Amino acid sequence: MSCRAIFCATLLSLPLPASAGKLLDYLRDYDLNNYSLGVAMTAQQRPYLDTKNSNFAYPYLTSFTHPAFTDDWLLLTDGELGVRKVTKSGFTFGGLGRIKTLGFGSDQSDELAGMDPPQWTIEVAPFVSYRGWPVHVSLKAFWEISGRHSGWTNELRASLPGEYSWGYIVPGVELRYYDNAYMDYYYGVTAREVESARPEYDPGSTMSVAALLRVG
Repeated sequence: MSCRAIFCATLLSLPLPASAGKLLDYLRDYDLNNYSLGVAMTAQQRPYLDTKNSNFAYPYLTSFTHPAFTDDWLLLTDGELGVRKVTKSGFTFGGLGRIKTLGFGSDQSDELAGMDPPQWTIEVAPFVSYRGWPVHVSLKAFWEISGRHSGWTNELRASLPGEYSWGYIVPGVELRYYDNAYMDYYYGVTAREVESARPEYDPGSTMSVAALLRVG
């Protein structure tokens, strides 16, 4: 079964009320006191030669608790927005989306002259996780839907959530796979972009490992 089919099936399995009246009642009964709308500031290191780090502010909806400790259908975490269904068996199914802003920025260097700068993209993913053990495991499969490229990224994460009287701490490790189309869009050099000091380059698919820590 393709990931698109899994994503559609996941959405159909979420606990959506059958009628508009029930939907309104469902939304009215949902406790929004666990969420806050504010302004977030992000700083991102750009991996491209002679480009500055990006810094920008944007409206941000966030949860006061980590989703590992709740059964809420609304999912807000790591810059991702989605919905999910938490089952009694410990499995969670859902779908989410995110905006990716990796690119050269407005201060493009001379070294990158003649290159097509990557544009912002929208990525969506079905996901499945299991939290029946002390170590929680999740798998997400993102694909790009804004027409920039046809690449995929897959993220397999293991985390150990701990909740305390003062808050929570969630350390983890994540294995990330980037397919060839994704890598070529962000890091490749096409034949049209070749110069004497910049040969054609096809990076191919790759994997990376990230250490994660979230405290609240």
